[in-house]
Amino acid sequence: MRKLLRRLFGLGAPKAAKATKTTTTTTTTDWSALALSRLSYLADLSEPERARALGHLNAIANGVPFVGADGLEITEEMVVVISGTAARLSRNLPLSTWQHLRRITVTPAHLAMHGSDDIVFGLASSTGEVTLSWNAVTHGLRNPLDGHDTALHEFAHILDVGDGLFDGIPPGHAPDHHGWAHGLARGFVRFQMKANKGLKRRNVMRAYGATNAAEFFAVATEAFFEKPRQLKRAKPDVYQALSRYYRIDPLRKRR
Repeated sequence: MRKLLRRLFGLGAPKAAKATKTTTTTTTTDWSALALSRLSYLADLSEPERARALGHLNAIANGVPFVGADGLEITEEMVVVISGTAARLSRNLPLSTWQHLRRITVTPAHLAMHGSDDIVFGLASSTGEVTLSWNAVTHGLRNPLDGHDTALHEFAHILDVGDGLFDGIPPGHAPDHHGWAHGLARGFVRFQMKANKGLKRRNVMRAYGATNAAEFFAVATEAFFEKPRQLKRAKPDVYQALSRYYRIDPLRKRR
């Protein structure tokens, strides 16, 4: 089925991280206290789920090199906020989900792309490298309900490419893998058809998600975590598929 879906929807083009002179952080510490003061989503989780999220945060912060680019010095806040964003996605998944994550590079502002005037705030590569604009990351923190979060988007790409392909279908980790994969596939087809006809201005998902299946998964992930009620109402099949993949129901009240 995966081969069929890839032939049907195509592959997202791999993205390359910008090469820079960098410095890296090496730490072995517990970031939980700082995380609780900077990441508001942690307060909405049950105690067991919060513990899992903090476990993933600490594993990423201590195990993945953080690199400052364009003269940026990596701070504890950067490490915690960015690792915590990744943990927001993976808190109910196996920690091995991030075994493909190799490096996180942080730039002060947008990324300068050679030969292009495009303004880019984040990149994810097939080799497991993520590049993020710190300005974009903090914008995501200040606007947690707008359905646009650069860090969530790029980490969703890393989950997607865990099998070596940007195809919008992350590697399966559950018995119902085919079920939620079909749900995402159907959602992408419908979304792209509407995009070809002209999306409504206030669509719950950004139009960029119609680019290809990989971008659909990343954009849908942003909406799932930031606009869950609207996404469930407008695209219940996509909401259900993401809920089954991430093992999270954002609308379920804390117990």
